[in-house]
Amino acid sequence: MTEVTFADFAKLATKRKLTPECLAQRFAGKIDRPGEFFYRVFKGQYAAVVISYRSVLAFYSSELQCHQDAVGRIRVCACGCGQPVFDRQKWTGSACRQRAARRRMAA
Repeated sequence: MTEVTFADFAKLATKRKLTPECLAQRFAGKIDRPGEFFYRVFKGQYAAVVISYRSVLAFYSSELQCHQDAVGRIRVCACGCGQPVFDRQKWTGSACRQRAARRRMAA
């Protein structure tokens, strides 16, 4: 699986209507201080930090699959990195947008 950042997890959790409190209860005993961890995940200040907990990554992949099944299609970043995108987004971030622009200029 590719790296999952706090921003990726927060986007999906928001789409699935999951709150930090709900997630803290779900992961109580599985990770250290789940309340603090999920508060930081949902806070925009730490958006680029990569999640290292296996249980959280497994939960992310299962929720992503449920979301994609509910939506009916899988949308991925236009740059080719394979990261999921939501709503009307085309790229996962500014780096992907720049990568796509460089490819267009080279072609």
